[in-house]
Amino acid sequence: MGKNRKETIINEILFWKENNLLPPTYCDYLLAFYTEGSLDEIPVKKSRNKRLIGLIVLAMCLPIISILATYFTELSFDLQMLLTGIFVIISFLLVYFVLKIDKMYIHLPLIMTSVLLFMFSVQVVERIFGENTLLLTCTIVLNCFIWAGLGYYLRLKYFFISSVIGLLIVGVFWIM
Repeated sequence: MGKNRKETIINEILFWKENNLLPPTYCDYLLAFYTEGSLDEIPVKKSRNKRLIGLIVLAMCLPIISILATYFTELSFDLQMLLTGIFVIISFLLVYFVLKIDKMYIHLPLIMTSVLLFMFSVQVVERIFGENTLLLTCTIVLNCFIWAGLGYYLRLKYFFISSVIGLLIVGVFWIM
């Protein structure tokens, strides 16, 4: 049997095993048969799921690290905001890469990016403009509109609902 044909069959069996299309014992038997008992011929591929899990875990860690760096360290405000800004950029890149790999897993990185962007924008407005409630309210409303746009564009109901709830809460507090 030709080498290319053998590699194709082995890759197909690995795909079946990874996606549970055949029981693992059958796949192991077929792999042993086509590799003639030599596991050296099995191509080692980095699983797409492992990359996704790594990106999602990184997306979950960024807001936690940002909160720790902002509220529990003696870093200057400029350094805190630089760090949070870098985390926001990294988080946007993570969302882009997860979208490229599989759109189904976009929810957690997108939520973490929204949290980071919200934290960053509120902290910058509070630091620059102090206790100016009008600008802080405008910042929160702008974040809510961004969430509504994301919810509409990506068809994510929870983003749209959270933006409406955020706008209602801001409206109630602004009236009071």
